[in-house]
Amino acid sequence: MPAARAGVSRGVHSICWVMCAFSLIYINPNAALGEQPQPERLYTLAAGTEVHLRLLETVASHTHKRGDRFKLEVAQPIAIDESIVVPAGSPAIGEVVHAAKPGMSGKAGELILATRALSIGEHEVKLRSFTAGNGENRLALATGLGVTLGIPALFVVGKNLVLPAGTDVYAKVTADTVLPSVLEVGTGEVSQPAITESSTEISNNESD
Repeated sequence: MPAARAGVSRGVHSICWVMCAFSLIYINPNAALGEQPQPERLYTLAAGTEVHLRLLETVASHTHKRGDRFKLEVAQPIAIDESIVVPAGSPAIGEVVHAAKPGMSGKAGELILATRALSIGEHEVKLRSFTAGNGENRLALATGLGVTLGIPALFVVGKNLVLPAGTDVYAKVTADTVLPSVLEVGTGEVSQPAITESSTEISNNESD
């Protein structure tokens, strides 16, 4: 009987050893090889970095009012040191700071807009400023502008100011924001962060 018990004991120990080895190799291979998990690398997205967005819904002076929120998405990813930290398609939110319909006396419609934030998983990047369009058609809407002859006809419908879904929008990062790398830069167009100063700075109204 003692010999039988010893045999059973050796068998149990052998099974336990095999199970431990299996756990190390297949469940935690880094531990089996004596390697430690690599810490997540973080990057700082600098304040003032320009973010290229795309409007996902139409916003107009005669259909929206102060406080209305609207959806955007990142149109062009942003990379730091060959690592993408803001991927294309990331959701963003804008807000109507002021809107007014055309007046009976011929007064044009008015629209002041702001970008508020974009989301990357659990991370949030605060945004400011709002410029719509491209090239000569870029229009600063973070300050009070009505429908005048100086505004591109692309955004004018009657005396209303209308930004259709799909309009290119440019915002700026409000403050330095630490983000993890989403993926390494591969093929395709990726923008490097550009810190710019222009006439699209946030107005006092936008801070409401």
